[in-house]
Amino acid sequence: MENLRKLKNKIELLKKENKNICETQTTNSLVLDLFKNLAWDVFDFKSVIFEKKTEGKKRLDINLKSDNQNVIIEVKRFETELNGAHFEQLMNYVNTVKNCT
Repeated sequence: MENLRKLKNKIELLKKENKNICETQTTNSLVLDLFKNLAWDVFDFKSVIFEKKTEGKKRLDINLKSDNQNVIIEVKRFETELNGAHFEQLMNYVNTVKNCT
């Protein structure tokens, strides 16, 4: 729980300082930290796949795989306001990846 508190504090600090960090830094600083705290081995190349090509020749930012889960993560820059187009992009990925629910 302490690690999640640290992650929350990091997010609050980024908001306060209005940091403009790129998508890669958002992934490394926040997203992977979150999934590490959710018990994913973010350094296991078999279960964490970056830039995986879909059948439609698109690239997933992150694909987390386990025996019973197939999670797709679309990362945006930290300060990006999410909108319907982002959701549509994610749903297109979900629909082109096998065994993704």
